[in-house]
This record gives sequence, C-alpha cells and structure tokens, in this order.
Amino acid sequence: MITAITTGAYDLFHIGHLNLLRNAKENCDRLIVGISSSNRIFKYKNKTPIFSDEERIDIVKSCKYVDDIFLNDGDPDDLETYTKWVLQFNATKWFVGTDWAGSDKWEKLENELKKNKCILTFLPYTEGISTTDIILKIKNNKSLSYLL
Repeated sequence: MITAITTGAYDLFHIGHLNLLRNAKENCDRLIVGISSSNRIFKYKNKTPIFSDEERIDIVKSCKYVDDIFLNDGDPDDLETYTKWVLQFNATKWFVGTDWAGSDKWEKLENELKKNKCILTFLPYTEGISTTDIILKIKNNKSLSYLL
C-alpha cells in the first residue's frame, strides 16, 4: 500500500486544488492532506485565509480523493516536522505542485524525506488559478461589484 502526503492552505477551494488532489490520489492508495493552519499561513505568506482552519478542514475532508487529514501547524522551515508526519503516517510519497520545483525549501526537504524512504514527487500545477487570483478578479471585475 502506498501512503502519500500533501499539504496546503486550501483557501477558497478551486479547480487547482481539485486537480492536485486528483493527481495525487491517482499515484497512491491512501492520500493524507495537511491543512496549513491560519497561524502558519500568516508566518510564511503574511496573509490571513478567508476560511477558518475548521472550515478548510471540512471542505477538503469532503473531497472523495482524500482519505485522511491533519492540521499543519508546524513551523514552515522546520524540516523535522515533515519527517514526523512521514513517520507518523508511514508515508512513502510526498506530493507538491510543480510551482515549488527548484525552491530551496523543497530541495532541502527532498533530501530529508529520502532519509526516511519517502519520495518527493512534483505534480502539475494548474496555471491561471489561485486564491489570490480569485480575490483579485472579484475586486477588479465591475460586474461583480454587488459582491463587495
């Protein structure tokens, strides 16, 4: 059985999120998703998510591709946190979007994961969609001004 982990904010759940989870599930038997806590998101993005931790957990948990879920409240730069989850869930794969390929963080993490027999795999990033893009479209689209 192949157990895999992926993590993210999953705020304003959109097709990019769905594509990542679908692609991940196609490459494992059990998919575990870590939802970044609001505190963690603020630490590395300097932004507060629209939806609460509990709401984002419920939204992602309802996705048919997700087998288990946990709140990711660890320090974004602490590699030991990632190792802890790999060992806790007995994961042999870790999925992340190609938008992170080549970043220092994920290159370091790839080496750390290998030590625990976990393979980092980059899955296709869905171009042209992000939570930030959605918020900007709403703000800049005059025909959607009734929403503001």
